[in-house]
Amino acid sequence: MKNLAIAACILCCHLGRPNVAHAQPAAQLVRLAVVDNSGSMQGERISVVREELHKLLRQLPPSAEYPFALIAFDSSAQKVRTFTTLKDAKQAIDQLDGSGGGTNIAAGLAEAYRALTRHATVPNTWVLLYTDGGDGDKDAILREEGRLDSL
Repeated sequence: MKNLAIAACILCCHLGRPNVAHAQPAAQLVRLAVVDNSGSMQGERISVVREELHKLLRQLPPSAEYPFALIAFDSSAQKVRTFTTLKDAKQAIDQLDGSGGGTNIAAGLAEAYRALTRHATVPNTWVLLYTDGGDGDKDAILREEGRLDSL
């Protein structure tokens, strides 16, 4: 009878474990690019940003473990888009063309803050801000930068 109880316990423990072979790896690093897509970035400036982001993705392609996130902003910020495949990330980067309106850096940083709060358990995060700096609202920028620093 004692052997039967031990066998049942082992079976229950084994059935209760997650199947590690099929589990998604947890994100270890989130790279978040916050990109100024305003009209002042048109031409060479946005081309340089696209080149730099493509280099970043070649060094460490997006995956479930190392997702790449993108926030484009001009006078307002787009919602964050997160990519786990190189193809999708490249397509999003190639759509950056500097054709937006004015520049609101604080809006981009505020969206970055919201995005990073959703990734609070990720051990490493990078926030990469690409802009020509053409924004006069320094107080709002500093406020949003402070919120990011608090994470």
